[in-house]
Amino acid sequence: RSAKQAETAPAEEPKAEVSKPEDVTIVHFAKMSFADRFSVEAEFEKLLTTIVPGPGLKVLLNCKGLEYISSRALGKLVTLHKRIIERSGILKLCALEPQVYTIMRTTELNQVLDIYEDEESALRSFAETN
Repeated sequence: RSAKQAETAPAEEPKAEVSKPEDVTIVHFAKMSFADRFSVEAEFEKLLTTIVPGPGLKVLLNCKGLEYISSRALGKLVTLHKRIIERSGILKLCALEPQVYTIMRTTELNQVLDIYEDEESALRSFAETN
């Protein structure tokens, strides 16, 4: 690639968007498949550095569109979960695609992580724990 091409190349779309309505930090993932597995790992790595768990932090990962998760990304997810619960926070996941839920079930992470069918029910569960 020439320097001219690099200047005009569009910026890569973010693969995850973080918002914080009220007291819950919500992460929405862009559509990512097996072909995007390195992007998935990179997004979980970013979450480890950008979500700084404070006391009582509430985080919801909306995984709609996340069609694949590698073992390395699962490791980063577990690390994020540990960091949050060590500081009395809560991490929940919702809207898992069937193939990702199968991976969670196979690795038994569905026994460790709070997983909800949709964002609305997950947000309601945060309100019920107050």
